[in-house]
Amino acid sequence: LLEAYAIVVALIVGFFCIFRFGFNRHFAEASLTGWQFLAAVFTMLYVVYHAPDTRLAFASFFFVALMFGMLRHTARKLAVLGGVSLLAFALVIGLRYINHHDADIVRRDLLQLVVIASTLPWFLFIGSHVKRLQRGLNEVSVRLEDIEERARRDDLTGFYNRRTLLVAMEEAKQRADAVREPLSLCVIDLDLFKRYNDEFDHLTGDQVLRAFARSVQEGLRSTDVFGRYGGEEFVQICLHTTLAGALADAERLRARIGALDVPLPRSIGKL
Repeated sequence: LLEAYAIVVALIVGFFCIFRFGFNRHFAEASLTGWQFLAAVFTMLYVVYHAPDTRLAFASFFFVALMFGMLRHTARKLAVLGGVSLLAFALVIGLRYINHHDADIVRRDLLQLVVIASTLPWFLFIGSHVKRLQRGLNEVSVRLEDIEERARRDDLTGFYNRRTLLVAMEEAKQRADAVREPLSLCVIDLDLFKRYNDEFDHLTGDQVLRAFARSVQEGLRSTDVFGRYGGEEFVQICLHTTLAGALADAERLRARIGALDVPLPRSIGKL
């Protein structure tokens, strides 16, 4: 048993060093789950060879190790790993019989081998089914996150909508009050926007809003929160920004939007 403990410690230290120094990145499977599985199984088989009474513990240990591998591998890969493990177990049985000629132990080992081999396909089937369910749940989770994110956005401009803006403003105020940091809000209204809708059509107005959104996006800081508050009204939440800084940001935005050229059938002025 002391030898087995030494092997376990050596394996743990070895895998730790491999992951610690990044050697695992040179393998196709960076997690090395298969290698960890085989190392654990072979160590347990070493114990089984020297202590036959541990064969029952090996069965439980084997399926627990398979459950660990199930998180990373397909049913086919697990079947290969399981098959290699069973062949190794059969080799241990053969070696023990050759060295000890104990027919009673061999019969028990063979019975154990048959039980594990009979259970393995069902375990793989159930594991594959569970993995499909997990994959389905992950896909649903991603879709729900996408739906939730789209619900927070304005369909036309892609910026945050009014409901999300109100929540963001409240959270920003609470955070600014708590840490006593500056906070500014810029309220933006597009001049002459109603004339675009009246003299052309609402599709033209939508085109103007999209062009405005693209131009604004190019100048936003990573800390800014920008959203559409109403029809042509927008709000920019300037975190960690004083009044002077917010005025400078607003002036830069005004200059950029004032020079924006939206292709239209005829000009009626700038935004």
